[in-house]
Amino acid sequence: MRAYTPVLPYAMVLLAAACAGAERDPGQTLARMREIVRDEAANLPNYTCVQTIDRVFLRPSNDKLPQSCAAVGDLKRLGRYSLAPASADRFRLDVRIGGGKEMFSWVGASRFEDRPLHDLIGFGPTSTGSFGGLLLAVFEDAPEFRYEGAKTANGRRGYAYSFRVPVERSHHTFYVRHGSQKIIAYEGTVLADPETGTPAQLTVVADQLPADAACCRFALELNYRHMRIGSREFLLPFEAIQRFAAPGGEEVENTVTFSSCRAYGAESIVAYEGAPVTEGAATAAPIAPHPPEAPAGIVKVTGESESCRSSA
Repeated sequence: MRAYTPVLPYAMVLLAAACAGAERDPGQTLARMREIVRDEAANLPNYTCVQTIDRVFLRPSNDKLPQSCAAVGDLKRLGRYSLAPASADRFRLDVRIGGGKEMFSWVGASRFEDRPLHDLIGFGPTSTGSFGGLLLAVFEDAPEFRYEGAKTANGRRGYAYSFRVPVERSHHTFYVRHGSQKIIAYEGTVLADPETGTPAQLTVVADQLPADAACCRFALELNYRHMRIGSREFLLPFEAIQRFAAPGGEEVENTVTFSSCRAYGAESIVAYEGAPVTEGAATAAPIAPHPPEAPAGIVKVTGESESCRSSA
């Protein structure tokens, strides 16, 4: 008796082959992702988006904690440390990117000010660079990427690649006491679509910060998607989650969303600090009449402040 071997119809064979080859191997996906990131950075126009920052201040439930990063870390590992929300606030700003630089104004204003974000907001930990070219900076800084397998984040499946950037290659800075900045080492992961190589998520962690940074740890999660600006779609971050941990055990989580992205028009006005305002230009107006005061127990940020501030 002759054995029977089923034969798939030719069309089904082609379909199966196409599906099997839809995903690149990890090396090809990484190479394609690198091409996409560089192409997007090279062709991205000057543009502006509305940036909404929702901040939650978290305090330890313990009455007294040692004022050191190492001691708080030990308590965490022993399970003797927990956090609870103490207060929250929200800011809405316009952010502009052009020439590799971020500029900010209160939403709806007709001018951008050449002032750091923390000066505009008034207090609390901040991080800049998420809206700009952080993804490109990672690809330029990281000496190599390591494939970590297929993973799912926020319902999106992709290939995950880890990286570590030493201080000598880094362009990521952290503010330290007396307003100066220091370059820091960092590490993280990039999640890419296995079929197209398009980046979907970037995470960054820095936990070896300078002793005078007034901060123990900084973590960032950036989620990307295509958004239309003018006649083209560009790969842009639509959400950033920033987490700062202080030596006293306090933490702050900033959830930053970007929306209403548009080309930066020539009719907009850029105002530099101390320069006269052009007649007829609108004055900046925050979401509330004035930025809120710092919550009780939170040190207000000033020019010479001690606060967690990151700049990529």
